[in-house]
Amino acid sequence: MDDVTSAGAGGGGGAAPGVPPGLEAVLVRLVDPATSTRRTAAARTRLANDPTTRALLEAGVAVLMEEIGGTGEVSAAGSGVAGLPQARFLEVLSARRVAAAATAAGPLRVTSWHLRDRWPRSAPYVDDLLAYALWPQHWLTAYATRMRDLQPPAGPADVPRVLAAVADATLVVGALPISSRLEVLASALGPVRPGLRAERARAQARLNATWATAWTELFRAAGYRPRSPRHLLDGVRAAAALAEGANLRLLALGDTPERRAEAVRLLVAGGTALARACLEPAEPAEAPGAPGARGAPGGAFGRWPVWAADPEGDLPAVLTRLTDPLSGARRTAAARERLARDGITRQLLVGGLEVLAEEFGVTRPRPGGAPAPPPAPSRFFDVLSVARVVQVARAAGGAGASATSARLRDRWPNREHFVDDVVAFAVRDASLVVASVPDQRPRTGVELRDATRRSAEAAFTSHDRSPGLRLRLLLTTLARARPVVAARLREAYAREDAVVAARLEAVATATGAGLRDDVDPTDLCRAIGALGEGTAMRVLATGDDGRDDPGAAGESLALRAATWIYWGAMVQGVPPHRR
Repeated sequence: MDDVTSAGAGGGGGAAPGVPPGLEAVLVRLVDPATSTRRTAAARTRLANDPTTRALLEAGVAVLMEEIGGTGEVSAAGSGVAGLPQARFLEVLSARRVAAAATAAGPLRVTSWHLRDRWPRSAPYVDDLLAYALWPQHWLTAYATRMRDLQPPAGPADVPRVLAAVADATLVVGALPISSRLEVLASALGPVRPGLRAERARAQARLNATWATAWTELFRAAGYRPRSPRHLLDGVRAAAALAEGANLRLLALGDTPERRAEAVRLLVAGGTALARACLEPAEPAEAPGAPGARGAPGGAFGRWPVWAADPEGDLPAVLTRLTDPLSGARRTAAARERLARDGITRQLLVGGLEVLAEEFGVTRPRPGGAPAPPPAPSRFFDVLSVARVVQVARAAGGAGASATSARLRDRWPNREHFVDDVVAFAVRDASLVVASVPDQRPRTGVELRDATRRSAEAAFTSHDRSPGLRLRLLLTTLARARPVVAARLREAYAREDAVVAARLEAVATATGAGLRDDVDPTDLCRAIGALGEGTAMRVLATGDDGRDDPGAAGESLALRAATWIYWGAMVQGVPPHRR
């Protein structure tokens, strides 16, 4: 047995130089007296901080990263979502299982032959299934449905009501449980899949344009207008990132009424601050009802034509592998288009999503109202085999060169306990915020503005191509399938919110500016954290951090938006648009 309870060669004798202590607070299974292989607390602490222990954990993270394309650049074959790696949890999409799920979804009986007749190979089916799941129309339809009866604001005093309703409508985890998780997965794959990244960028551009039109007309009804086209675009993208971050929290922590209420409050807090920065009172001639003024949308917001559904004829353009002459199963374009619109084709797509629902831990109520069965363990973590982890650890060298199956089992006799500690280790190394405070009390308005911008810039690390963040996003999609993931993410959010709270307090102390009376500090901290996570996810998805935007002067969108939120929540401050 690899004894690390005493100093000496091969024993570890505690943390090696340069290895920060503290993993005993992270590796719950390794140090729990009920599951640990060491009898004393001191021995368990030394084992947690042993270099070989860390090397095994890092190897486990590397194995998980292989499932989302690793850490390097990978060329994607084809376009769209083609070229996605066949990760272990996508291997569950067998023809037999998909056909069974499609038949259960109804109305027609579907067989494996139906799937192979349309997609003779599994890879094109997976590509089309993911393209269908990520179809922007799903989101537009969800927004329209959830805001069907929402009326535009009657005036400035009515804006909070509309913001709260729109915030609730953008929390689509419940309405799109599989698409929302696959969207997160697609973002994690963005840096290593250029074709997928280009497709996500086009989808986000479409949604941004739709929201820009909606927000312009809605706030016109309340007597406001965008300060400039740039402020409108930045505000819409920042609000979208804020909503992404709020949805990520629901995926990680659960879409319960309590968590949903928290998410709505953080969206309202962040959205209100953004609105203060991006909007200004409209000129009298532009006010609703003024002669020649463009009117606000008539009727309910959700019924407004901006949310109009795409015709079914657009579906062939989504299923690019089915309609491609090279990969399609029909000879003529007309036949391939008919097949894309076929009812059984749609049923097979629904069946595939139902299979993935089980893999993500999303269970459906049974017919007759019977409670849903508990989710089955996700196959994704099957990749963490002892042999594979040891192989990767030894290949990495250093402390991992001495890794063996016996040493791994000496620490974690139960493989499931090793999986739990790898998850905890991965989440710990993927923090979204870093601690920093303004360096000195500003003396002028310019210094005040610059101090706030520096604090906002320090709030978030650089995320594009960040392996830690990409893995965190992947784990977020699996939070329902493995409770330990949700527990570790809950702890991570609490730590990050505390860092943001300390930063806000430091900004207030250094600048002499306090929060507005209608701003709740807890909601604001969560909003800033959600903005950071949502922005990072969108950067991973598209590769565009906003630094090259016209007039950005090299500042990222995250920095501009964070500065706006900071100052939009403050009583005093230099308006961000006056720079």
